[in-house]
Amino acid sequence: MPNQSSSGKDPLLVMFALEIPLWQKSYKAAAAEATQRKAAVNQTLNNRRNALESDLQMILFQVNDAKRKVALFDNSLIPKAKESLEVTEESYQAGSSTFLDLIDAQRMLLEFELSLERARVDREISLSRLEEIIGGNEEGQLEKFKE
Repeated sequence: MPNQSSSGKDPLLVMFALEIPLWQKSYKAAAAEATQRKAAVNQTLNNRRNALESDLQMILFQVNDAKRKVALFDNSLIPKAKESLEVTEESYQAGSSTFLDLIDAQRMLLEFELSLERARVDREISLSRLEEIIGGNEEGQLEKFKE
């Protein structure tokens, strides 16, 4: 008040705020959408994790199976096939065996040797797939599978 001498020395201010929920529905919808996207990403992550675990189990089976086959051919079947070929050669030279028997023994040995090499290749392929899944072969971690 301009006519009073102490006018304006103790001003009093009153503030009033009113919140109008104009955007509340859109905020709730955005929050619900974000929650749904997060759930979808988590589901995708879980699916991928399960697929990788399944692939890893299959590859480990293939590595172990190939390793078992290599040992079988190397330690058992090929030495016996060589023995059989030697016996058949001696028998052929003695005249008690036919040339067809000799060829069959040689064919059997060659099939076993080919199967041995196939098992070695399968093992290496499986090891490379395993290396791909686990992200490398640092410190020779996969060497135990080659034995």
